[in-house]
Amino acid sequence: MIERAWRGRSLTLRVLMLLSLALLPLGAIGIWQTQRIAAQSAIQLEASLLSLTQRAANPLQDVLQHGFGAAQALSQRVAELRDDPAACSAYLGAFVERVDGFSYAAFLGTDGIMECSADGRRFDFSEFPNFERSMVDPQPSVSVNADAPLSRRAVVLINQPIRSTNGAFAGILTLSVPRALLDAPEIEGARAPFSLVTFNVFGDVLTSSSDEAMQDHLPADVDLRTLPGAGSRAFSAPDMGGEERVFAVVPIVADTAYALTSWPRAAVEGGAIDRFVVTSALPILMWVASLLVAVMALERLILRHIRALGRQMRAFARSRRLTSRPTMDDAGMELETIETEFREMARAIVQDEALLEDNLREKNILLKEIHHRVKNNLQLISSIMNMQARRLESKEALDVLRRVQDRVMGLAAVHRSLYQTPDLNQIDAGAMISDLARQIAVTGTGGAGSDFDVSADPVHLTTDRAVALSLTVSEAMTNAVEETRRAADAGLDGRIVLSLTRPDAQTARLTVENPCVDPDPAGDRKAVGLGQQLVRAFARQLDGALSTRREGGRYVMDLTFPIRADQDEPRDY
Repeated sequence: MIERAWRGRSLTLRVLMLLSLALLPLGAIGIWQTQRIAAQSAIQLEASLLSLTQRAANPLQDVLQHGFGAAQALSQRVAELRDDPAACSAYLGAFVERVDGFSYAAFLGTDGIMECSADGRRFDFSEFPNFERSMVDPQPSVSVNADAPLSRRAVVLINQPIRSTNGAFAGILTLSVPRALLDAPEIEGARAPFSLVTFNVFGDVLTSSSDEAMQDHLPADVDLRTLPGAGSRAFSAPDMGGEERVFAVVPIVADTAYALTSWPRAAVEGGAIDRFVVTSALPILMWVASLLVAVMALERLILRHIRALGRQMRAFARSRRLTSRPTMDDAGMELETIETEFREMARAIVQDEALLEDNLREKNILLKEIHHRVKNNLQLISSIMNMQARRLESKEALDVLRRVQDRVMGLAAVHRSLYQTPDLNQIDAGAMISDLARQIAVTGTGGAGSDFDVSADPVHLTTDRAVALSLTVSEAMTNAVEETRRAADAGLDGRIVLSLTRPDAQTARLTVENPCVDPDPAGDRKAVGLGQQLVRAFARQLDGALSTRREGGRYVMDLTFPIRADQDEPRDY
């Protein structure tokens, strides 16, 4: 059955068998063995480096712990004597003479003034940066002073905060330890660290095994202040000289001082590292071989055929053309089936698209014919109204009929734009209202025209919004023409200005400006008229903001509304 499926070019069976052969040794040996050995080697290596670092820092740890113990023991007595500088100084002087390893002792008040010291001297430390740092967070700490102002030599300062009987912070007790006693000796031995540096929680280097260790063998991209928070750990990083090194950090005094050791990477690549590399080589090679087999199988059996099918699809998408014959004769039966289904689907799409195009073309022709006939009917109604207007003797009746005629012509302008535009769902409102406004300006003045300026940017609107805008322009222009006639009779400027602009991509602005003869604004004079009511109603349909004002004897109507290009009516196919 398997042989029959193989001869039948079953793509699923071929890929399954090839990938099974490639991934079996990788899954059974490589993953399990490599991950297990790598995890164990990393844990053992880190533990070994931390142990060596702790062993190298033991002599320095003893000195610092002895200093903090002495400072804590002295703190209670100094707190009692701090108000008596003479007795306090005598007490600290006796301590320095009696206990080896300390070069100086002093008590600094919160103001930075030292009045209690081992030699009785008074000194102001308020300007020293380390003093300000100690005042911010009064905790036991250790710092270094390369040139102590009193002992004139490099010392390591052990700082112990002093508190009064009520628990308030009163100052700092400082014990000076000669740095020479703390400097780590040169480290020797194959398993010993290459260099040893101690530092405090502020990132200040306290001691180093050599000047080279302090200058070149610190991590270049790691701030020493960030190391204490991570606890004991080992990491790899380049040093100041650009050499890749392995670093280990351990606490000497908890939350106060730390030791940092480093090794060149070449010095720690033996032992567990070598075993890790050796055991990883075989799984990596097997993984690469499996990838090669998988890639060759996929390329031969799948990818090249998929690319050929993709070329057919792209060619069909661009030109709706198919190749004369199938291209997957030697592909798997699954891909042959896909190509066959695609070619049948493509032929059906071509036929359906041709039918849809015919239906759409017929629909557009019918719709354009409908809009054309509606426009003709509206123009016929307007002509009848014009004939009726000639028979009227009442000026009020004539004005009412003219306004109705202008509204009819506004609707006719929309339908004229619809049958002239290729897109029946969008109308160029700029061209539409330009024609409508000119027509009203001419007919409203009895064919004589007037001083009329119009400028309209292309603004595409849906049919319903175009109708509202055209009726708005019709009402505004009718009012403007009437005011212009009255201004002309009074010998005033009769210019009408209409503009349609786009302040931004989503907003349009319609402005109509005309003369105003009445002492009150025209908008106020006709606030209760039908025309103004219609303008406000159309403005609400457009979701626009309508404003009117009078400027220098001219009436200005300003309508700002959203274009809403993203809310087109759905197309019916």
